[in-house]
Amino acid sequence: MSKQASAPDTWAARLAEYEAESTRLDLVEGYTAPHALRLAAVADKLAVAFGFSERGRRDLRIAALLHDIGESQLDLPFLTASRPLTFGERQMLWRHPVVGERVMYDRNLPEAIGLLVRWHHENWDGSGYPDGLRGEQIPLAARLLRLADVWCALTQDRPFRSAYQETEALAHLRAMAGTALDPTVTACWLADPTTDHNPSGSGVVGISGLMPWTVSQSPLHQAPLLGFEVAALQKEPFHSIALPFGGDGSLGWRLKLLGKQVLTNDPRQAETCRAIATVENNGYVLTASQVDAWLGAARDAAQDDATPINPALTRWLPLPHVRWLAGLRQAVLQTPDRITQALGMSLGLYLGDYWLGFDASVRHLCQSLEEAATEALPRLNRAVDNRLDNQATCLPAHVFAVQTAADVVYLRLPPLAPYDHVTGHRDGWREIWVSHHPDALGSLTRAHAGRFGGYLTSRREYRAALRSLLRRLPHFPRWLIGFAHEAEPPRDLLEEISAFRPITEVATKAAGECGTLLNQSIVFCKPVLKPESSAVLRQRGR
Repeated sequence: MSKQASAPDTWAARLAEYEAESTRLDLVEGYTAPHALRLAAVADKLAVAFGFSERGRRDLRIAALLHDIGESQLDLPFLTASRPLTFGERQMLWRHPVVGERVMYDRNLPEAIGLLVRWHHENWDGSGYPDGLRGEQIPLAARLLRLADVWCALTQDRPFRSAYQETEALAHLRAMAGTALDPTVTACWLADPTTDHNPSGSGVVGISGLMPWTVSQSPLHQAPLLGFEVAALQKEPFHSIALPFGGDGSLGWRLKLLGKQVLTNDPRQAETCRAIATVENNGYVLTASQVDAWLGAARDAAQDDATPINPALTRWLPLPHVRWLAGLRQAVLQTPDRITQALGMSLGLYLGDYWLGFDASVRHLCQSLEEAATEALPRLNRAVDNRLDNQATCLPAHVFAVQTAADVVYLRLPPLAPYDHVTGHRDGWREIWVSHHPDALGSLTRAHAGRFGGYLTSRREYRAALRSLLRRLPHFPRWLIGFAHEAEPPRDLLEEISAFRPITEVATKAAGECGTLLNQSIVFCKPVLKPESSAVLRQRGR
């Protein structure tokens, strides 16, 4: 959907038009002084510091001026309320970046600008919206826009509070590094928020033999676009849904908010822990006293050289942190309740990811694991009770498929890569820590030989794995199948799917214009009223 660039004088005229429009849009949120204009100036200063091209600066400036235009298209009377928003109101607010993106395309603006508007509320730790992107999955321009928006909001009067003084605002900004904000971008702004400056350097050097890990430099490590998935799934009428590759439960949690019964699964233990905590958990929250007890055990373990550890974790984390997390894990597993255990393990996973989100050059902004644990509680305690029997399992996808019944199955296809490909990424520590097995990823890969997650060396083998799984889905009335790809949806996958059920629609979300993400598509198959006979399946499988 990329748009053709206009002449420079046309862009200058459009920028002037958008600057005038931005002052009107500020009123929607109750700003009494220019907000979007100031935000655009801050974002541009950061763009210069990070070496953006003229076109990159232009796109970022337009996105900054119109970032909240989606709010003006929705009925959101609470935006000017003199109180913090309720959870229900925040849910309604999640729609505005997507609506704003649509407005950008309606105005024939470049795709990159639309994506920046869509992603200006994505958080570094994955807790943002609409798509739940994390780390470097979020395009750098969107990370700059996020910091600029936060900084300007902190230092301006809002309907529910007065502006913070600069010293207070800087303290808030520093505390948000590694959670809402990219630590490197935050460090750049904290260096001098009032004058031009340059980042400390593009080369990041590891410490103590550790490598500076990244999330999405490889096309094999793609984030599902949760907002796109939820919107697509809502086109189908259903009460219950099965997710053979449900990941960490983020999609299931959002579907619970819509009143759906969610049966989610993932073959990885780390992802399943998080899914139990968010999907299967129908209301339990961690108490401060419970967390304090765990943190005490972790503190003692970190100070004890005799603490048993998994030495494989030292590839990612320094030894004191490995001991600390070992103590936390041991204390959590002594808790008999399944949900509480899952919440405790999710806390440990969050803390390890938090620390690894800081490159060596900005680690001075990183809080201690204990401090970060206290700050993390509100992010973990987000249980939703939709009064349904939601489940999270850790099974091979083909086993889950034959054991589960639901109105819809959404098959989110994994990449053509084995589970152990994340050994070279910062995410690789997760499965090793949860399982306490030094070769957890290798074992998982070998256990899935010939299937998704195992060593599939060609597209032919990948298609064979797809056919093998599709043969186990006939009892689901409705099929939706999602996958990431470059350019157009791969014809070979569409042919494999249509050999089992006719395709009625292919919804595609372009996502690669301003970042490292691939495009994503979801295939809708013609629903069946009755399960297909085994004879038909055998015929198709020949």
